[in-house]
Amino acid sequence: MPLRAGRLSRLFVAGVTHRRASLAALESVHLADGEIRELTGRLMRRLDECVIVSTCNRTEIYGVGTGRPFQSCLDELVDFKRAEGIVKADEMFAFTGEKAARHLFRVAASIDSKIVGDPQILGQLRTAYKVAAECNAAGRVLNPLFQRAFKLGKRVRSETDIHQGTVSIAGAAVSLAQRMCRPLTEKTALVIGAGQTACLAAESLMKRGVGKLIIANRTRSRAEEVAAWLERHEGKRMDAIGLSRINDVLPGSDIVISATAATEPILFNADLAGRTRPVLLIDIAMPRDIAPDVAGCPNVVLRNLADLNDLIAGNYQRRAAAIPFVEGLIESELGRVLHTYRSASFSCGRSRSEVIAI
Repeated sequence: MPLRAGRLSRLFVAGVTHRRASLAALESVHLADGEIRELTGRLMRRLDECVIVSTCNRTEIYGVGTGRPFQSCLDELVDFKRAEGIVKADEMFAFTGEKAARHLFRVAASIDSKIVGDPQILGQLRTAYKVAAECNAAGRVLNPLFQRAFKLGKRVRSETDIHQGTVSIAGAAVSLAQRMCRPLTEKTALVIGAGQTACLAAESLMKRGVGKLIIANRTRSRAEEVAAWLERHEGKRMDAIGLSRINDVLPGSDIVISATAATEPILFNADLAGRTRPVLLIDIAMPRDIAPDVAGCPNVVLRNLADLNDLIAGNYQRRAAAIPFVEGLIESELGRVLHTYRSASFSCGRSRSEVIAI
């Protein structure tokens, strides 16, 4: 069913993103898969439609409702995650109508990502939409809008160079490791996790010729599956272990990249204390896998998502030339969606109780 101006005027997006929020704020409202389903159920008590997107760099609620539903949704998110006092009012945002649709298109086109051209975001949007559909939460407004966003994302990928040479968060982490731990061919790397981000990190390490690679995961069988897949594609053997054996391999590891879906840290000060061999720890999980005080251990260097900013900034400059063309595609698609519709503009709010959409 086509979008109508009256329906689109009830569209909003609200949440927290890397553009204005600290790592602590992003971490405090990050949602695991089960939490997304639970929060969707809660929000649907007051909304007509709802899709929740939660990645390393954003937690956003796309919704359709009457009145000022974005305000209650932000409150619900903060209360649900018990993030009161961690995420501040000026770290949250809300857009309505046309601006909300434009924001979704910018996300799908990967120009709102921390790394412009991020290859993972379109898949993450598809996953979020699938969950909403399974929860019967996407309807007459969000269904066609997200379908248009997916179409736009595919078009940007095929018609522009914005994805050429893209460095994902995982790739940026490996670039950092290669710069700080030379030569990589003589190093032992431990990748903790077996999800998409961890797999990308492991694959990138193999392609760059790391000396030895170990995959550790809570479920050893999954770690073995990842290792077997990489061996088939890269032609190099690696080890796979369960998370319970992590302390057996930590002493001999030069690089540790952690990207699990754990809700609490899995590495603590006691795990790294007393090291005599230098180690670079790169925590790219959300929420963080490595307790911050580990940075105080001797011979330990700890980096996290916030520390990848310099690499990401350089990456942005290399892709900046494609952005104007992508923005043109976005405005063209938006014009087809909106027709003659234009959303009202409001002023920005400052306190959590007065977050105003723009």
